[in-house]
Amino acid sequence: MKKIFTITAIITIALVFTNTLNAQTVYRSFTTGNWGTFGSWEISTDGGANWNATVSGQTPGASNDVTVRSPHVITIDASGKNAKLITIVSGATLKAGVLGTERTQRVNGATLQNDGTLGGANDGITIELNTANAVGGFTLTGSGTTNISRFRMAGGNLNPLNTVVIDQNINCLVGSNGITSNYALNANGGSNTDNYVLTINATKTVTVTGGYWNSSGASGGAATSFGNYTYNINGTLDMSGSTAVGNSTFIGSNDPTKAVTVNINGTVKLPTSGLSSLILNESTATGQLGPVTFNINNGGLLDGSLAPISTTTTTLAPRFFNISGTGKLKRTVGAADVLFAVGTSSSYSPATINNAGTSDNFSVNVSNTITNTSPTANVVNKQWKITEDVVGGSDATLKLGWLTTDQSAGFNPANPVFILGYNGSAYVPFPATLSGSGTALDPYIATAAGITTFAEFIVTNNPSAAPVNFISTKAFSKLNGVQVEWQTANEFDVQNFVVEHSADGRNFTAIGTVNAITNSRNNSYNYFDATPNAGNNFYRIRANELFGSAKYTPVLKVNINSKAAEMIIANNPIQSGNLNLQLSGMVKGNYNLVIFNSNGQQVLFKSINMEGSSLSQSIALPALTSGIYVVQLRSNDIKLATKVTID
Repeated sequence: MKKIFTITAIITIALVFTNTLNAQTVYRSFTTGNWGTFGSWEISTDGGANWNATVSGQTPGASNDVTVRSPHVITIDASGKNAKLITIVSGATLKAGVLGTERTQRVNGATLQNDGTLGGANDGITIELNTANAVGGFTLTGSGTTNISRFRMAGGNLNPLNTVVIDQNINCLVGSNGITSNYALNANGGSNTDNYVLTINATKTVTVTGGYWNSSGASGGAATSFGNYTYNINGTLDMSGSTAVGNSTFIGSNDPTKAVTVNINGTVKLPTSGLSSLILNESTATGQLGPVTFNINNGGLLDGSLAPISTTTTTLAPRFFNISGTGKLKRTVGAADVLFAVGTSSSYSPATINNAGTSDNFSVNVSNTITNTSPTANVVNKQWKITEDVVGGSDATLKLGWLTTDQSAGFNPANPVFILGYNGSAYVPFPATLSGSGTALDPYIATAAGITTFAEFIVTNNPSAAPVNFISTKAFSKLNGVQVEWQTANEFDVQNFVVEHSADGRNFTAIGTVNAITNSRNNSYNYFDATPNAGNNFYRIRANELFGSAKYTPVLKVNINSKAAEMIIANNPIQSGNLNLQLSGMVKGNYNLVIFNSNGQQVLFKSINMEGSSLSQSIALPALTSGIYVVQLRSNDIKLATKVTID
């Protein structure tokens, strides 16, 4: 028994000793004070079971977890402070507290949990990931308020993959808090060993009130060596309130195997006019050979309505914003060309808008799929969806671009080119001029003017893709003949109109030709047939289009009688129970005889079959009170009426 007790005691002592050795020294605030003052802290070496006051020189470092407790305020009193995990509880504050002086708080662990206050108005605290962050990931989260100078990832991180997640609304104050550095969100320095993935979570917003966004520590046109950087903007990156002077720059590495990738699945708002531009830069001249890819994905919006945008290159293919799904690029357009450098994963498909009307914000989406039924197979396999913030007031010249590989087999750039805009039910054509050669550096560009409404646009060179629209057609008796009238819209491709006549509604012959009015949107036409047939006459109008196709109106019917149709009531006033009806000048067919009393109530309905042009018939009446009645005779072609008196 003694041996068993002795062995158990030895094991227990060994475990306690081992746990003591392995226990991390953790810090928590003891009182309000400076980070570098040992009296601000107390420590635990047994997992938080027991806490002791710190001694001189004993303050948190890169291997220590730190908790700031309520109601304490811990001030970063010098730049370059380090910790592993940081927790700021509700009611507690961690800040720099000095206006115009940047002080960096480095995090070596996986989490900064802020449920209290991190930074503050005009605060100079910067959160930076430590290069020794070995856990391969970091998350800024919590329910608190975060107002920091900036957030940056450390270049030269030792971990092969470092995922960074912003899961909290944060404000970056650089520039507006007296800090002169302009980068609000970037990697610090950059190394070819870097492999960062930074994600702003959905529903979370990073607001930049000063400074701008940069892909890495690289700047200017210098050829710089750095690694892979991927930015996933699933929430919102709002730089619209920033007035920093400079560029939001995304520069290719001088290592062609390294890439900068931006995925906008939420919203990015670019800064105001103080920003020179958003630059996507790959250049053989400066040695920036690594790819720069900017993806505006389904549901994503890059709002550049406040800032210029440029896509810089020299001998490489042009850089553009890769659109997928409903992603779109927004810019402000006035009376000057504004380029929307957009495309799909397969090709560059730019749109340029010049708005001579009221300046407005336009959004452009491009896809390889035509969502509305295309009226022709001879199209470019691209669709540009263009919308304006304020509907109406615009008068735009539109330029749409594509590559030779985007053309359908039937499309021929040597033929006339039309831009077609969808109005919700049909395509409206705009004749276009063509320039370019269809290459990535010199795409085909179709240019059309006079566009005032915006939706989906496609490009075609087959005029049948832009058929004339007949707004109205009618035919009616006039003098001794028949007047045929029609109104049209969108007749850019119409050569003439042919009026066709038929006696039976099946076999038609041409009886007249009317030339089309060239390049006009809405027109009215008429034709007079001086020699119609007695009886039924049928008419239709054929629009002959330039390349041989045709479009017909519905068939119109007019009845012409050699003798006017006449209805007589022979025994008026009626003193018996019968109405003596006499008809003449009628067309063979079925008619309805209807009698109404003085209150407009129907008192008799009878069908009459006309085998010839005249008829005499006695019609028995129901028991009717004395008074005045209206007798009507109706068919598809005529309506006759007379009054009778019943005594």
